[in-house]
Amino acid sequence: MDLKPCGHILSTHAMELEFDTFFFYEDPCLIVLLFGVNQNLVPMTNSQLNRWLNILAGDHGPQEVFICPVKVEDAGAFEYKMNRSGAVMEPDSTDPLSPGNYGIFLDHTGDCRCSSVPALRYARRPRTSYWELFQYREPHTLETVKSSIPTDIQHSVAIRDDARCVFTGDQTDLTTVWVVPPIFGILTEDVSDGDWDPTPFKCPANVFTMRSDLAQSFYLNLFGVDVDDQYRIVMFTPEGGLQELLPSHFKPFGQSQYDQATDHFLRRHFRLCLNVQLCQGDIHEDFPGAEIFETSIELGISYYANGLLNLEDLAPAEDPRWETELGQEIHRDLWARRKPASDTRQANRRKKYGMSSNAEITG
Repeated sequence: MDLKPCGHILSTHAMELEFDTFFFYEDPCLIVLLFGVNQNLVPMTNSQLNRWLNILAGDHGPQEVFICPVKVEDAGAFEYKMNRSGAVMEPDSTDPLSPGNYGIFLDHTGDCRCSSVPALRYARRPRTSYWELFQYREPHTLETVKSSIPTDIQHSVAIRDDARCVFTGDQTDLTTVWVVPPIFGILTEDVSDGDWDPTPFKCPANVFTMRSDLAQSFYLNLFGVDVDDQYRIVMFTPEGGLQELLPSHFKPFGQSQYDQATDHFLRRHFRLCLNVQLCQGDIHEDFPGAEIFETSIELGISYYANGLLNLEDLAPAEDPRWETELGQEIHRDLWARRKPASDTRQANRRKKYGMSSNAEITG
């Protein structure tokens, strides 16, 4: 079984959303996965990537970036490097992207590092859905969340929406939903001085009538409305039957009653969708650098100043930690950086410990 079909190990999040296209940047010398996408659900172009990065950057944009295909190679345990393998694409390119790995660059040469790009710095916060935030302090249901919507607003919205789901038009099993819950509205601000007022979020333009089976997915940021792409509904996950339930575009019943204020809140909701769903997937979310280092030390991996490994320090081959995903990757990296063997005594020790045949050993 190929553990690296894309040249790199996929994180839990990347596998759950079935990412097939990855956008990396260099920060500062090893690459970081900024963005991943399942193109069966979300077809991508460089133009769309640039637009979405600037949605994420907010007031810290705009910033144009260039991309080109890259080959991703190992550079350590769960660490990678990239080398260009194709032509650099212009920011406004609308050519469909093939699934694969892409590097993000600041200029058309593809030689510039990107750690200073504002869009990249700010795209990575926050990454927790509204539903998870609701559950953080105490358990919530759709009804308890609905109870936080003032009754006068609920009444106004029911009349405006003609008691229909704004996405499907259905009139049964409905609930009332915040587009951006006021309590979390501060998360959608670019800059906050600490004196933030949620009152502007408590209005009918920030509330929808919705099917109950869609409401939780909406709060989980599993789908959102890309207002600036003709109100296209973007579904980020293959799970939950959203493709069967949702239309391609947001065309609510009585659409003429929706104004720019609704667009404002939909944009904020969509921005968090991008953060939660696509700005995750880097393998270090599963295996932080500190955990990799500590596990390596526990397994006895240390080198002398001349780069020689002392095999006597290694945990025995039957140690179950070698069989974990982290242990196997540490083992792979350990022997990828091996030095040539020198004598029969070392070869016998390698055989004893079940190690590779080309490692330099001391002790």
